[in-house]
Amino acid sequence: MPSGFEFVCENKDCKYYKTGFVITRPWPLGDINLVIESDKVSKIEGFKEELIKLRDQGKEYACINYPNTNNIPEIGKEKEDETVAEGVERMGDITECSTCKGELMDFEVIKEDGIPCPFCKVKMKEKSWFINEK
Repeated sequence: MPSGFEFVCENKDCKYYKTGFVITRPWPLGDINLVIESDKVSKIEGFKEELIKLRDQGKEYACINYPNTNNIPEIGKEKEDETVAEGVERMGDITECSTCKGELMDFEVIKEDGIPCPFCKVKMKEKSWFINEK
């Protein structure tokens, strides 16, 4: 996960004061050729060569290193229990939370606007981590 947010309710009148949750973003996938040629890959000794080996073995996608200074287009998201092809096919199809069935919130919007407490509706305190992307 390249980035995530911790949200905690700071409303003393809320039943869930000082509790919260974490929202994370999965690693984005890009065309392996663009990843191989990116500035970040060349800075990691031996990494480019390993990606070339994977490409030569038939891999089409690779995780995009952050910050994505080369603006490699995201073509999928990595998820543990599916193949890359399944991830690429699934991207963009999810519109509701699999747990509560509510409307799925967009990670980029949450990053900009924050999120209200699901119970008292007061904006929650947020803390981001590992989010040095530009």
